[in-house]
Amino acid sequence: FTISFTQLAAYLLILSFAATALLALLVCVSPRRIRTGLLLAVLALGCLAWLQSVLNTGNHGVLDGSTIEWDSPENRRAFYFDTSLWLVGLGLVLGLGGRVLKHAGKISAALLVAQAIGLAHLAAARLSAPGRPWWSQYSLDPANKFTFSDRRNVILLVADGFQSDVFQQLREERPGLFTGLDGFTYYPDTVGAFPFTQLSVPVMLTGTYYDNSVPFVDFIKTQFDGHAIPTILKREGFHAEVYPLVPITAYLTPDSADNLKKATFRIDWREDGENLNQLLDIAWFLAAPQPIKKRLYNNDRWFLQSLFARDKHGGDASRWNKDVAFVEQMENTASVRPGPPVFKFYHLVGVHYPWQLDENLEVQPLPKNRGGYKRQAIATMKIVNRFLEKLKALGVYDQSLIIVSADHGWGEIGVHDPAGGRPVSDEFFYSDLFIPGRALPLLLIKPLGGHGPLRTSEVQATLADIPKTICSELKLESPFEGISITDDPVPDAPRPRRWHNYMESWISGNEFVPPLQEYIITGRGWREESWKLSRRILNPGEVVVTRLDPLPFGLRITPEDKDAWKYLAWGWGKERHGLVPCTRPYARLGFPIPPTRHDVALILRWKPYFAPAAGDGQKVEIQVNDRHLRTVFLTNAALEECRLDIPNELLRNHHLEIAFRMPGAIDLAPGGTGPGHRTLGIALQSLVLLENKPKPVP
Repeated sequence: FTISFTQLAAYLLILSFAATALLALLVCVSPRRIRTGLLLAVLALGCLAWLQSVLNTGNHGVLDGSTIEWDSPENRRAFYFDTSLWLVGLGLVLGLGGRVLKHAGKISAALLVAQAIGLAHLAAARLSAPGRPWWSQYSLDPANKFTFSDRRNVILLVADGFQSDVFQQLREERPGLFTGLDGFTYYPDTVGAFPFTQLSVPVMLTGTYYDNSVPFVDFIKTQFDGHAIPTILKREGFHAEVYPLVPITAYLTPDSADNLKKATFRIDWREDGENLNQLLDIAWFLAAPQPIKKRLYNNDRWFLQSLFARDKHGGDASRWNKDVAFVEQMENTASVRPGPPVFKFYHLVGVHYPWQLDENLEVQPLPKNRGGYKRQAIATMKIVNRFLEKLKALGVYDQSLIIVSADHGWGEIGVHDPAGGRPVSDEFFYSDLFIPGRALPLLLIKPLGGHGPLRTSEVQATLADIPKTICSELKLESPFEGISITDDPVPDAPRPRRWHNYMESWISGNEFVPPLQEYIITGRGWREESWKLSRRILNPGEVVVTRLDPLPFGLRITPEDKDAWKYLAWGWGKERHGLVPCTRPYARLGFPIPPTRHDVALILRWKPYFAPAAGDGQKVEIQVNDRHLRTVFLTNAALEECRLDIPNELLRNHHLEIAFRMPGAIDLAPGGTGPGHRTLGIALQSLVLLENKPKPVP
């Protein structure tokens, strides 16, 4: 929330007094015969709402737009518990009547004291915090949000969650959607930095990866005080304006942004209405029983936010969708003025879930699958096109460096790779699938003066290259690492790139993020063969290098062994019934081995996933240290042994990487086989490494 604690407390006190006065007036003017019942109902509802918010039953996630599984066992239990609690509570209070009413003053006082203690604790923690977020000192001034320079403009437009392969797929399916991208180059092999927005956007603006060594807010502040791209351009005489979608992704001061005004204590319901509506929606959500929570949430179209949404520039969709409102405001208010060059950073909701803006820019719930995602991606491209057309109409398109980028992809929809034999249907969605899709953000760049049809570059780019690219295009000295993407540097060998995964929910107010697992990508980002664990885990305040001891000869490893997971380098699921299934058409084992001058043998005990859709069996192509070893065809659904004899010449630096490619792996849907959520090929029960010493001659 971009509102100070003291302002928030003032608003809530005003609302509390107003609500209390309204309730008191309602009780006073009510007929005497129902007055007692009304008093008891108000008392009961107040007590139950407080108790409900304390208990906070159910599991609703972090309320970031992700789907709430209302039918999950935990939420079903919460439904029955909350319903019973409220019915019994109301019944008891109304049934006991006068006996409860005699103690109403004491009960109300106890509730007030309990809430006052909680508020005091929160205030003490908030006001004694060592650092202040920038939005407690400044607020964004949108007066010149869409004012551009007649000399030169640098525009970085972020479409949240837009996955790169979806852009390519839509180019093939709807080529007319991309005719407005005059002078742009598409970089399909771009790798992001993190799976979520909070850590990804700072990489785009600073060229630096957060490594969990210092509190996140301290990292952001240090980077923006030093060499964030808005700060650099301001020093070079640019008028810089930054409009973050998530405030914590930037640390704005007058040294880095010109669209700031000093925050002052004031009561302005119109200015702060959106923040208040968000906060009150969440407060009511916490205080309401489970049956009412679903209506308040309304698929992320929250009750108060929807009720009071202001439609400033016409169009029904803008009432519900921020991106439509953004482009309508831009079309209606954009202007050009003489003066210094301009830098603009805009962050759109883009293709972030929930998907509810269709290809006609009409608001409706879209399916939670790749098809629903694509429909909102089409809507996002139409919004981007309208933005670009307005720049052309203003006469500033030619003298603008324009970067359209995502902060991350949306791995759960899979990666469409028909050239690699892995097309993905529109019905696909797998909630546990992050890699590689989350690491594949869209990246489009139009250089200054760029013209011509949309072209495609083979450059292996990263989001961290954006600041250096901007400096290179502007002929400025660059303090950033990385490459200048628009120079089209195609290396002789694949460029190693980093990506960091974290699976736990992270609340932005926490000092550190959950442990970051680092990956190194060498090759095409969408090909799983390019991905390897670096074995560096960036824990809060420290870097831990996972130690992997050599796999001893003759030791049988099973999924029950506590260190077995270390050898499962890629593409394996969780152990079930003594078996570890692969969950992708490509899986890999990796481990060091003891020094030896002899050949070795790896004995695998495994079974295929066998179903009618698999045909006659499961084909498994096996590589050892990037060299093809053999192909096996599994036709027996029972467990069996497979012996892999590996010549010593393939033992690279006493390390083995065993890769399994299963072109006939089965897509498993909830009810059986078919287009679905997991890909199963083989399941592994054990492995043993043997040393093939020659037998002594008698």
